[in-house]
Amino acid sequence: MSEPETNQQVSVLAGTTKSRLVAYLLWGFLGVLGAHRVYLGTPVSGLAMMIFTLSFFGIPVSIVWWVIDAFLIPRMVNEENLRATPLPRVPVIVPTLRFSN
Repeated sequence: MSEPETNQQVSVLAGTTKSRLVAYLLWGFLGVLGAHRVYLGTPVSGLAMMIFTLSFFGIPVSIVWWVIDAFLIPRMVNEENLRATPLPRVPVIVPTLRFSN
């Protein structure tokens, strides 16, 4: 004989967060092109960094900017994670067994 099943509704809250590891990997491999800045939600400054890198006279500016960003990444990740809005709560129905005494 099987026990009767009941459904329980649970709210699931999902959010988006940025990772320091991913930010530093992007900084290390594509940092002079501003990839880490695009990932961290500042695409305009990432594009500016790319333009500086692709112009001959802007390369020294990009390299200095790139080195400074190594120290700014933790703060940028924290700010992006605070600014990121979580996804709305989604009701999920979870079947549970109900045991009778």
